[in-house]
Amino acid sequence: MALLAALVLLPYLLSRRPAWLDEAIFAYMAQGPSLAGLPYYQAGYDNKPPGIFLLYQLAQAFDNAGLFRVRLLQSVLVLATSLLLLFWLRREGAPLAGWWAAATYALLLAFTPGCLALTEPPMALFAALAMYLAHRAWRAGERASACPRGAGPYWLAAGLAVGVATGFKQVAVFELAALMTLAVAVSPAGGRAASSAALGVGFGLSWAAILAWMALSRQFPEFWEAVFKSFLAGGAAAPASGRREGLLEHWRWIM
Repeated sequence: MALLAALVLLPYLLSRRPAWLDEAIFAYMAQGPSLAGLPYYQAGYDNKPPGIFLLYQLAQAFDNAGLFRVRLLQSVLVLATSLLLLFWLRREGAPLAGWWAAATYALLLAFTPGCLALTEPPMALFAALAMYLAHRAWRAGERASACPRGAGPYWLAAGLAVGVATGFKQVAVFELAALMTLAVAVSPAGGRAASSAALGVGFGLSWAAILAWMALSRQFPEFWEAVFKSFLAGGAAAPASGRREGLLEHWRWIM
């Protein structure tokens, strides 16, 4: 575990490189509106869900804004994901499989320029957690095939986790589709509808909480403009930027 922590934390945190492009953008969007006393989405331009900006705000909430704490926090998230992979695959597969997956993930992000302190680490943590919970649901269904309700809480928790993942990056919605397919494929015939429903309810609860927080913090109108309207119109930027991509180009980038 100490070796894994070193692989994750040291290469990035010891680097003296300045803020990468998107790091600086997210840092500004977390700091600028708070200094002006405005909801941060009023300064937003990019169609990202609110999770990454909230993460930056939490990391910079104590004194002058800086990237070290953000990078440290994100590195801890990468380490947590690696440890989850290690625990999961050592338990269900073999020790070598667990170490291989954990080290590969840690090194992939640690040495990908600009990747570690962006939207990927928190999304990947909750996406991996959702897959782990779905696997537990599958196992619970196998052990209690005559009573598939035993898998329901795991599917519900998996839906909650993947909902949080999409709160950091929209592309995690593809994992929701994969989990829905998995729920139908591995659940007993009499429990497929219940498994899919539990997964959908968990996802809905996550986003109900996110949207309620956006509404209570008076950020929902800007969130709608920057995320939903921009996304559906095929633009990678909010209307304030004046920049638009064609719908085909936008979806090709997403895929």
